[in-house]
Amino acid sequence: MVAKTLFTAITLAGLSAAQTYTDCNPTEKECPAAPALGNKQIDCDLTAGMCDGFTQLDTLTNVTYSEKGALFRIDNEDQAPTFASDKYIFFGHVEVEVQAAAGQGIVTAIVLLSADLDEIDWEWVGGTDGEVQSNCFGRAGVNTTYTCVSDHAVFSPYTTYHTYGFDWTSSKLDWLIDGKVVRTLAFEDAVGGTRFPQTPSQVKIGTWVGGKSSNSDGLIWWAGGLTDFNDAPFDAYFKSVKVTDYAGGDSAPDESILEYAYTDMSGTWQGIEVVKGEAVSSSSSSSTVPATTASEKPVSSTTSLAVSTTSVTSETISSADSSPTESPVGSTTQTTDVSQSTPSSSVPVSNTVSYTPIETNTRLNSPGNRNHTHFDNGVSCICVSIWASIYGTDTNRVQLRFGAYRWLQ
Repeated sequence: MVAKTLFTAITLAGLSAAQTYTDCNPTEKECPAAPALGNKQIDCDLTAGMCDGFTQLDTLTNVTYSEKGALFRIDNEDQAPTFASDKYIFFGHVEVEVQAAAGQGIVTAIVLLSADLDEIDWEWVGGTDGEVQSNCFGRAGVNTTYTCVSDHAVFSPYTTYHTYGFDWTSSKLDWLIDGKVVRTLAFEDAVGGTRFPQTPSQVKIGTWVGGKSSNSDGLIWWAGGLTDFNDAPFDAYFKSVKVTDYAGGDSAPDESILEYAYTDMSGTWQGIEVVKGEAVSSSSSSSTVPATTASEKPVSSTTSLAVSTTSVTSETISSADSSPTESPVGSTTQTTDVSQSTPSSSVPVSNTVSYTPIETNTRLNSPGNRNHTHFDNGVSCICVSIWASIYGTDTNRVQLRFGAYRWLQ
């Protein structure tokens, strides 16, 4: 089966929710500590509205709420509704109940993403029914032929709710559907752990348009063709999100955790210091009271959504009786647009980054491995997988890794 791997959705000027970047990559330079979720678990019922612990990144979409959950509706090609957690987890357990969006060129995703660009994914391509793709990346900046990707059969993901999860420790990574482990990746099986995602990560959920008219031919092909907005709206419903931080261990911590400090540039879990303490905030200011001391570092951010996948196959998860009762969701429902509020100081939102491509390379590996194709100005080749780097100014780099645009400052 031809791999379907590409992720790009550049929206209007400003923050794009299908665009992933970090202001500081700890494998390249000294970076700030990541604010920790710690023992403050997230149990988010999105049928009741937006919950604490998440921020909406896309300002073009008014997310509404009903008994069906948070409606991530796409009416035009510039929308990419995305929620991101305000805090990071350093290993942990995540469960998201979702009914993905159907539609040619429409992509739904659940992602764990770190400042190092470690990544763990669930992804649905709306033109392909009956399956979901799992994927992961470790030490994204290092060239490798290692491929962490698989397809999983799942019953009617566009009309039925399922709960998709990750259970992630330093020794293994499980992907779960409806509480059942459908895939396990052991640390040592990811090139001796060197390609295993292992650094503090945010949780991101969202949808975006792969079949956007301004996207590259390769991306549009992967997405199944141009998205026909005469068929809009394209709706995904996220009903609940549960997040537990393991704080570097195998279970939730008893003590409060303030942050995760990067002690070196190795990109490994051993290079992360777990700083105990409690964040203290007031209406006018926010401060922290650490129990242990980490080195002082500048402020960073990792925002928005990015995922990517390819193919293999697995078992079918069946739950025909789990379909929710249909009820209308009024498009005029009014909710607070959280994207207009001031973002958390721990997760600052970057401004638009301009770039000028000045250097490209081309590498193509043998079939079956992770193929790499570098391209100029969005002109891409269709390969098993795409990994392109476009170098611009000396401070900004756009990296299209396995199909995901990643801005690095």
